[in-house]
Amino acid sequence: MKKLIKTVFITTPEAMTLDGDSLVVTLDDKEIGRGFLRNIEAICYYGYKPVRPALMEACVKHDVRLNILHPDGQFISSIVGATFESSLIRRKQYQAAVDPQMNMEIARNMIMAKAFNSRWLFGLMFRDYESYLDKKFIKDKTETLKKILGDAIASKDIETLREVRKAANRELYSGFNDLIIHQKEVFTFRGRSSKPPFDPVNALMSFAYEMLEEVCTAALESAGLDSCAGFFHKEKPGQSSLVLDLMEEFKACMSDKLVLMLINKEIIGKDAFEEVAEGDFALTENGIGTVWEYWHESNRNTTMHPYLEEYVEWGLIPHASALLLRKFLLGEIDKYPPFLRKKPGL
Repeated sequence: MKKLIKTVFITTPEAMTLDGDSLVVTLDDKEIGRGFLRNIEAICYYGYKPVRPALMEACVKHDVRLNILHPDGQFISSIVGATFESSLIRRKQYQAAVDPQMNMEIARNMIMAKAFNSRWLFGLMFRDYESYLDKKFIKDKTETLKKILGDAIASKDIETLREVRKAANRELYSGFNDLIIHQKEVFTFRGRSSKPPFDPVNALMSFAYEMLEEVCTAALESAGLDSCAGFFHKEKPGQSSLVLDLMEEFKACMSDKLVLMLINKEIIGKDAFEEVAEGDFALTENGIGTVWEYWHESNRNTTMHPYLEEYVEWGLIPHASALLLRKFLLGEIDKYPPFLRKKPGL
């Protein structure tokens, strides 16, 4: 059980019961946590154990958003009463999306984090594989991404910011193949291609982004936000624009890092892929299982959140960002603080 920004995350096979106006969390019939519902804003429950109607009723009474998620992290549903705040957060979000200043402030911070965390990734790989990587190459990449970071901060409109994002992607992907240290005969990255993935690296990258998309969707929906109403990505039918916005912060430090670690640590190999059509690669069933296992294992590791200044599981970092975005939209904090990965390896 983890409490984060007045949200309780129950991520292990724990059970929830009600004792008066208190939430009680038990594990193997032993009480491991307790708290007054009036001090909780939301509960994120990852599990299949039944939630009793009395607890649901108490959550509605105390305006506690009860989010039910799959143990793997996918969002299932929310139970929330007909409260003023439930509609207020959506109204604030829609107002911000059409307000040029608010829209730009949020989008700028997300793309700033993208450049910052891409720069961090090169630093991490150099720390772990210094003997394999050219120091000048790493320095050039980090210096260029530092300039792109400055361009993001200085951007005054969304179209300029979109050009900055393209530059950040170009810089990351142009150097990605150099960060692949082992199994070069199988894993060669010549550029990003998603539809279809024309090599095993792109197939692995696409699947890693899909997993991140599920986490970000769960985070935003659990925070009561509309995952389709974004600030940076254009709204299109069937596109979860805010999910894509939030993913920009985490692609480098969660998904791209995962891809490189799976390859360089030789956790995944040639037999994890199949060519379903000419130039169209996909993970096999066993390959998907391996990636899922390593993804969830790595997401159970903790890292120091630079804004909250407390250790948080990697899998909950996007949830923290969604909750901070909610607080910014409600005027409870002065700015939206994006997630900036500061120290390699922590």
